[in-house]
Amino acid sequence: MSGNIPQYGEYAPTPPASAPQPAAAQPAAPLPPYAGAGGYYQPAPAVPQKPGMGIAALLIAIAVFVISLIWAIANGFLAASIPGLVDAALGGNVDAEVAASPEAAAFGLSIFGHVVVGTLTGVTALVLGIIAIARKRGRAQGIAATAIAAVAPIVSYLVYSVVVAAAAFS
Repeated sequence: MSGNIPQYGEYAPTPPASAPQPAAAQPAAPLPPYAGAGGYYQPAPAVPQKPGMGIAALLIAIAVFVISLIWAIANGFLAASIPGLVDAALGGNVDAEVAASPEAAAFGLSIFGHVVVGTLTGVTALVLGIIAIARKRGRAQGIAATAIAAVAPIVSYLVYSVVVAAAAFS
């Protein structure tokens, strides 16, 4: 084949060494000194973010916490006022007469409303709090809102349980 093209398994020929190039000329005037942190290419100053999102998350979290506690206390007294409901629930099965009563239906709707409203508003407060923390738009309020929204269902359930137990066994 051709003399310049290497065949499979052969080494490519090395190019001939070139003559040394002359050194680059030095600039006539020295460059200006490095400007450092106060130089020409600074980013724009950070605009302070308004804490509105964190405040909104905190207000929603406090509201869901308070409303959830009030609703848990009301549900606890409602459950204890239905004859046979707590005893049947502790035994594991609810009597058909108790389950078919209008009081039990009202209790079921109240529990359902408590869970749905508490979940929707609690998750809203939780998400807004996390976004406020991440975007630095009311970070302290976002942290407080996230903590309150996370603790609210636990406290609500404990209050409900204590009220039912106290009302049923008194």
